[in-house]
Amino acid sequence: MATLQRQHTLSNNPLFRKTPWPGITAVICMSLSLVASAVVIAVSDGDPVSSWKVQPAVLLAIFSATSNIVFNTALATGIAVRFWLCASKGVKLSQLHYIWDHGRILGIGSAVRAGPPARTVAVLALLANMLQFVGAPLLQRSTYQALQYRVSNESLSMDIASAIPDGWFGSKDAVGRISNFDRTALPLIQQWWQNTSVTTHHGCEGTCEGYVPGAGFKFECWTTERKLELATNRTDGEAVFFVNPVVAKNATGGPYLRLTVLYVSEVDDSCVGTVREETCDIESATVNYPVTIDTHTVHMRPYELVQKPSAPSRPVDVAANQSAVSPVEALWAFAQHRITDNATKTYEYESDTSTYYGPDMLADIFYVADIGEDGGPKSRCRLKWNRPTEYVLASMYDFMFRAAMRIGNGTETQVFDTRQTVPTLVFQTDGRYLGVGLAVMACGLGVIAMLMWGWWQLERPVTLSPLETASAMGAPIFEETERGATINEILAKVRNIEFRLGTPRVDTSVTEVGKG
Repeated sequence: MATLQRQHTLSNNPLFRKTPWPGITAVICMSLSLVASAVVIAVSDGDPVSSWKVQPAVLLAIFSATSNIVFNTALATGIAVRFWLCASKGVKLSQLHYIWDHGRILGIGSAVRAGPPARTVAVLALLANMLQFVGAPLLQRSTYQALQYRVSNESLSMDIASAIPDGWFGSKDAVGRISNFDRTALPLIQQWWQNTSVTTHHGCEGTCEGYVPGAGFKFECWTTERKLELATNRTDGEAVFFVNPVVAKNATGGPYLRLTVLYVSEVDDSCVGTVREETCDIESATVNYPVTIDTHTVHMRPYELVQKPSAPSRPVDVAANQSAVSPVEALWAFAQHRITDNATKTYEYESDTSTYYGPDMLADIFYVADIGEDGGPKSRCRLKWNRPTEYVLASMYDFMFRAAMRIGNGTETQVFDTRQTVPTLVFQTDGRYLGVGLAVMACGLGVIAMLMWGWWQLERPVTLSPLETASAMGAPIFEETERGATINEILAKVRNIEFRLGTPRVDTSVTEVGKG
């Protein structure tokens, strides 16, 4: 009984009874939708797209649709409150009409001209609609997807041999001819020439960069320079571009490769060229190859190794079997017929020009085809080359790396540190759009609150039902209802009364009056 009594007292509380609960509930739902949108946008910032089963854009669309639905209820409640507050204080019927219309469709001008009450309601209603329309796209725009690169340090495995055993490339006969070289080395040469991709079984998610130890070589170079007259036949036959490797023996009897690179690096106005000669001694060693792994594809960066040689882990021991082909001898066989050349200079009196001739094409690749003007002193002695040494050494490293990968496949695994970069699609939040969107939506809520302000001054919860309006204006059909009755109380009285729109019928029959 005590509980029932408290419920009865609450339901008859004047403030509770006249509270516009539909409008208050709508405003609360709009506020919750706004807060939920802000939370989704803020929480999703920096999260991977794959981590959200339901995308933030979908959630924002749901919250926006919910807000739009309840917005109409809140606005209708606010208009009803303004309508009845003005009616309770006394106002012209035209004002009540324009308050009810609140500037819908093309009525904003008439409402503004009608007077202060109607003007206030029309302007506030128009402003609320505009803010509600603008706010949702701003919140949608505040979140977007962007590609972000996440960097971490990871250990990676790769099958690669740290040393190439003597004899793997083949063997030598008594006169030094190499046998079985085509079986082992020719596939590697074909891959180098075609720049075939190198793959590894141990993949990397994203891109990994590091240094893996593998069979290679160490080198030491020195340079000399001399001058050479080009516009004369006295120097005809002189080498102007020369690349040649030679196998030699060191003090302990071990083989090493001596690479000689010669080229004209500069030509002055007197047609005197600067011949630059670089000599490099190459020995087998285990080196740290700079590699980049994209998923399962390995890219070795040979020019980085040439320009900044890594300290070799250890030199490779020389085998006692002199008939076995050593790695440096295999390098010689690889380079001898593929990256060598011997271009010599010839001066032609008839055309007063210097030209070169070579057996191979390497001189053509590095020749500087245009070193100045068509005329002038240099036009008759255009013999100048770019430096080929890095290309030759990089090609040798590429060949050795492919050999080490092939030998180590399934037999020797190296573990090394890498810098892993993983491209990840993440959500990003634009704080500017978020701030403006929240401000606009909050202003919309404020406008709705202004329309509903003063509801406690009314005697009952109000609507804009025509029955409620007709009852308040004392229509005869509502004689049995009390003035100020709520719409539910009115319906309880007139629920079964039938109403039909039209003019009432008039009895036109004539009654005959008897003669007296």
